[in-house]
Amino acid sequence: MKRIAAILLIICLAFSVPAFGAQSVRAQIGSDVSGFSSELIDGAPVDGSVFSNRYSVVTYWATWQQGCFSQMSALNEIAVSHPEYGVFGLLCTDATSTPAAAAAFMEQNGFVFPVFTCDDVWQAVVDETMYIPQSFIVNDHGIIVEAWQAAFTTPDTLLERLAYWSETAPAETPEPTETPEPTETPGPTEAPAPDGDVNLDGSVEATDALLALRFALEMQIPTEENIAHGDMDMSGAIEATDALIILRMTMGIQ
Repeated sequence: MKRIAAILLIICLAFSVPAFGAQSVRAQIGSDVSGFSSELIDGAPVDGSVFSNRYSVVTYWATWQQGCFSQMSALNEIAVSHPEYGVFGLLCTDATSTPAAAAAFMEQNGFVFPVFTCDDVWQAVVDETMYIPQSFIVNDHGIIVEAWQAAFTTPDTLLERLAYWSETAPAETPEPTETPEPTETPGPTEAPAPDGDVNLDGSVEATDALLALRFALEMQIPTEENIAHGDMDMSGAIEATDALIILRMTMGIQ
């Protein structure tokens, strides 16, 4: 059933992605939101210091958008089970989606993570696209390193990306105490052949093909590791043909 759902979603994405989607994601990634200053939905002040010392996920949502419920539920699972990450809701406010309505929504569903409203800093980011929900991975310096224009039904993808960025974050290099001895530079090693495991979970499934298609449509930006596993035709980038190859692999026809 999961395979069929993923295949159908791949087909839908191929025919429904708006032309502005790729450019909007690229414009969002790299944005500095460390200087934002706003309010939580209970009126308490909040600013960019909440991103210090950890990686965070921020989802832009509205109380009237049905797809946001699954997204907020996934965020709550992360907030409860993984306190090492920051989890935040970013409320789209209008006549219906008010802080009071959001507070009632959070209480009714038992969601415990903080939600704040947009200031000028965040408004400039979310205005790059008309999608709701939008989600962002923010590093410990307040820089957006990854963005999605989609709703997730489980926390798995968000957790995988939070773990990826946390594990690959450069550590502070201590000052050397003495000059190291010169060493021989090893020769180049042959890169392993791509195996289709685009989401790096150890198996090749339809969800890998879906992620490859999102990369091909530039709805998400792949890392070098994603490309190493998903560039099936060795063209140097993940394209729609790679997604098709991976999908055929999962169906046992390639």
